[in-house]
Amino acid sequence: MLIGIPRSLFFPYYSPFWIEFWRELEIPCLISPPTTQSILHKGLSLALDEICLPVKIHYGHLAYLEDKVEMIFSPAFGKWGKKGHFCPKLKALHDLVKNKFPKAVEFWHDLNEQDLPQPKPWQKTVFTIAPQISKKRFKAAWEKARRRQTAFLSLWEKGYNPVEAAACLLEKKPLLQKDNPYALKIAVLGHPYLVYDEMPNHELLTLLRKKNTRVYTKEQTPASAKRKLWPTQTKELFWPLGQQLLEAALYYSIEKRVDGIIFLTACLCGPDAIIGELLEKYMSHLPDAPSLLRLTVDEHTGQAGLETRIEAFVDLLHWRKRHAAV
Repeated sequence: MLIGIPRSLFFPYYSPFWIEFWRELEIPCLISPPTTQSILHKGLSLALDEICLPVKIHYGHLAYLEDKVEMIFSPAFGKWGKKGHFCPKLKALHDLVKNKFPKAVEFWHDLNEQDLPQPKPWQKTVFTIAPQISKKRFKAAWEKARRRQTAFLSLWEKGYNPVEAAACLLEKKPLLQKDNPYALKIAVLGHPYLVYDEMPNHELLTLLRKKNTRVYTKEQTPASAKRKLWPTQTKELFWPLGQQLLEAALYYSIEKRVDGIIFLTACLCGPDAIIGELLEKYMSHLPDAPSLLRLTVDEHTGQAGLETRIEAFVDLLHWRKRHAAV
């Protein structure tokens, strides 16, 4: 049996766990390639117009795998911690996927307080598709994958973003950027399927680094930054990922002192529309706050237009640093 794993949605967060789990069960996997124009166009032809860009891309990756594997690993998203949830479109995604892709099999991600999936929903599914696997073997594979994921998450707090951390686990070598005292420092905050997928964001992180900029992301914030609210924030958000973005923005505004923050979002993302407004509101009350750029992308976003906005933002940050030094 060959299982296809789509390189989309929360793949940057859970690829070490997924890959290690199936490897321990000795079930071969085929991972779809990085997003291409053809994958995007296929997703656009299959998804509803009202669905956000990351889900359209997810459809494209599923379509790529459909005729190449016997079964598609289809991550389904439910609860996040005790009270949190994924966004409504992701919570309903498994029903939409089943109607389009007969080979798709659901694997529920009900996350605990450490952002790790729970074994019980997976156990029933695994025993259905592979009845030869014993409970003891499943438990051993799950524990090995959990340890792999824990090691992966620990690299985030050491300064690696998820892409760098995954490479570090595989290649066993450091990949950290060196701090340059003369470079700008910019935090790029957004959902992982936008920040780390170079196709929809037109290689945003690479573009910033070429401009002598030190780039930070949400995942590199330390444990001390978690569960902290903005001074004018009265309660946590309903969506844990959105709350984590606000916590990261607070940390980079006060503790890390970056020069600018780019809030990267997808058109038609309901939660991000709210988070973006809150972020602007909270930062407007912060003395000497970093400059904020809200960058919204969709399937029509052109690379030239995005680069122009980034160049203008970087020029603004340089101007602010020069005048602050006077």
